[in-house]
Amino acid sequence: MDFCIVLIKCVMIGFSAVYIVDISGIMGKLNRVVFRALYGGKMPLNGWYIPLLGCSVCVSFWAVLIYATFIAKIGFIYALALASLFGYIAPISGDILRVVRAKVMQRISTL
Repeated sequence: MDFCIVLIKCVMIGFSAVYIVDISGIMGKLNRVVFRALYGGKMPLNGWYIPLLGCSVCVSFWAVLIYATFIAKIGFIYALALASLFGYIAPISGDILRVVRAKVMQRISTL
């Protein structure tokens, strides 16, 4: 695959992972369900999350690494560097998504 297309797809994967984990709230609900199933409500939730799925940095890293290695079939070292980059910028992409959402909501409220 052309590297530019792989890079664009990795950006889309990174933004999707940040949206699903940080913004949509799906992971928080899933964490509560799994926590109740494991502990039956006998312990407080206190920041507990499913390992490797609870933070956007982890999900972005692993999703990009799996995509770049197995689907795009670029070399593992390049895939690892690309996944590290997208894991590193996951908090920044979360901020970008929040700003875009705020601007869209502001625009909608003025209509």
